[in-house]
Amino acid sequence: MDIFGLAMTFVPMPKILFISHDATRTGAPIVFLHQLKWLRENTGIEMCFLLLDGGPLIAEFEALGTTWLWKVSTPPLTFSQRVINRATGLFKKTSSHRDLILKEMDEAQFDMVYTNTVASHEVGLLLKKRWNKPWISHVHEMPFSIRSFYANSLREEVISGIDRIISVSSACKRLLEDNFDLKNTPVDLVYECVPTSEIKKPLRSREDVRNSWGITNEFVVGGSGVMSWRKGIDLFIEISRIIDASTNVKFVWVGAIKKDVVEGYRYECMQLGITPSIIFTDATSDPASYFQAFDAFALTSREDPFPLVALEAAALKKPIICFENSGGIPELIEHQGGAVVPYLDIQSFANQITLWASDKTNASIIGAAAYQEVQRYDVKNVAPQIHEIIMSVMNRK
Repeated sequence: MDIFGLAMTFVPMPKILFISHDATRTGAPIVFLHQLKWLRENTGIEMCFLLLDGGPLIAEFEALGTTWLWKVSTPPLTFSQRVINRATGLFKKTSSHRDLILKEMDEAQFDMVYTNTVASHEVGLLLKKRWNKPWISHVHEMPFSIRSFYANSLREEVISGIDRIISVSSACKRLLEDNFDLKNTPVDLVYECVPTSEIKKPLRSREDVRNSWGITNEFVVGGSGVMSWRKGIDLFIEISRIIDASTNVKFVWVGAIKKDVVEGYRYECMQLGITPSIIFTDATSDPASYFQAFDAFALTSREDPFPLVALEAAALKKPIICFENSGGIPELIEHQGGAVVPYLDIQSFANQITLWASDKTNASIIGAAAYQEVQRYDVKNVAPQIHEIIMSVMNRK
């Protein structure tokens, strides 16, 4: 092929505005950053970012490219400042923070908008109407969460503006298509991912962490996430009560503490005359230190698309137990690496934990199998699929 033929086949890389609903140390933003870093290192895509809210991961987005913050927290104005603002406002109208951001983004001339989570859909729709550029939506949520917290995020007007949807597990894809009118919007399956070879090295040893909990030889069952009904914190508590203290099993929940949940648990233990067996760690920037100290990972979620915490636990060779029909993690361990019990059957859940606690060697073998399974979800295997979808949508347009 001569140089003119090469020129004809060259496809320029798009300039994309990636939108995250926030920069918190939670699943969706962390997975998003894993994927974005791979795209930065392995493609020529020009990247900018709009964060709808803040969080401790802002600097990681900024390291990848120009980053705008949609929401600005400002301290309350003093009385004198309000008087001055009113006086000057009589003669001069100033542009709002978002007006200025929109102007800067207009000038950047993006080729595509890529939203992460349905919480970003209202801004995605705003920009679709403003620019009429291709829009890819990466949907991490399942129907319960969408209807409970973002009821209008997949209304007809929004769906009609989306060119392609990415769903994060087979279960999520099926439920999205069954519950929302997506017949004219293609839905691709791209699993969540982690850099399995680069899972953050623990800052503390397993022994140090377990000693800090007052644990030596006990079998430690870990859970993690927001203390919410969806994540099944109440189920985690009930399972801990079913398991007899004589089995030498301890439970640890890693995540921000909700005082009413923790105090309610302790109150109930007191009323029942039993000793609390759950340790609550609070939020941490070093979850790997805690996860490595587990002997098994309990995903008690009622609904969870393909949670990062389960992938991280598998990458640290922990056997996983979860409920069937609760989301995507049964797909991770469908061949090996854990156990799936009937939905909300906490007795079966507790029985499985007791079996593992009675045979730690077998639990370790199952954890090693989980590590083998999670390799399929390494970012280097998953992120290229996102790049392919991006280029497919751009070429179609």
